Amino acid sequence: MLFCGKLNLMMNTNADYKFKTEIKHNIRLIGLDLDGTLLTEDKTLSVRTKAVLTRAIAKGIAIVPVTGRPLAGLPPVVRSFPGIRYSIHSNGAAVYDLAEKKCLHGELLPPSVAGRILSLVDDPGAICEVFTEGYGYADPFGRSLLEKRYQGTVLMPYIQESRRVVPSLDEFLQQISTGIENVSVIGTSQKHCQDLVKRLLSIEGIRVVVPSPSNLEVGAARSDKGLALLSLAEYLGIPRQSVMAMGDSDNDVGLLKSAGLSVAMGNASPHVREVSMHVTDDNEHDGVAKAIETFAL
Repeated sequence: MLFCGKLNLMMNTNADYKFKTEIKHNIRLIGLDLDGTLLTEDKTLSVRTKAVLTRAIAKGIAIVPVTGRPLAGLPPVVRSFPGIRYSIHSNGAAVYDLAEKKCLHGELLPPSVAGRILSLVDDPGAICEVFTEGYGYADPFGRSLLEKRYQGTVLMPYIQESRRVVPSLDEFLQQISTGIENVSVIGTSQKHCQDLVKRLLSIEGIRVVVPSPSNLEVGAARSDKGLALLSLAEYLGIPRQSVMAMGDSDNDVGLLKSAGLSVAMGNASPHVREVSMHVTDDNEHDGVAKAIETFAL
């Protein structure tokens, strides 16, 4: 029987967890957001987290990274982790089989719609990117701004591995026939972002996610982390009640609402905590490992 009350797993880092032993779950699939959830702030996996993931995989549980990053931005420490076979990218736009190196499911925008989205950007200093087939694409101006923004940070290797430069985004979109996973716009101010969101209301069949006040990401209407995780669960023959999900930010809300068991990180926003069944420790103190130990192992 699923415990539907909210159990707070937060703890003093110098104390031990105390759990209710009567809470039992048959977890077979765990969807994990990356940044702010599975990964520490220096974008690595802790020793304890690695050990717990290994135990879960040995038990037959599918561990699935669910991220806003494109496929090429999946950290090597996650991509090469023994037993991780599936991953979900670009906020649910694409579900990949890493072993077979193929996309199992996609919710994509036509290139023409992506072009229309970019045409509504009225911010000369904005960083605009389009994501397709696992990579992010920007023109030289956007790439230079992107490198300036992340130079010297732990995210710079991710930017270098997952981005490509094209002479013009407009021309790129006119030349390709593949669908677009995501359009990203990092504006120079919150007001520019808010104004763009209002203009985007004129376009049907899209979904807008605002990860931060001056940053928005636009995908197809059904490009949602939660819907993507449930499509993978159906593919694997796993019922919703056996699906667990963990996240920390607003783009994880769909993921958390879709899972049979949802756990917010200790560093999650109040809204994310509110939609989750449980709250664990933060990503710097093995929150993922502690929740998996409690509910899945």
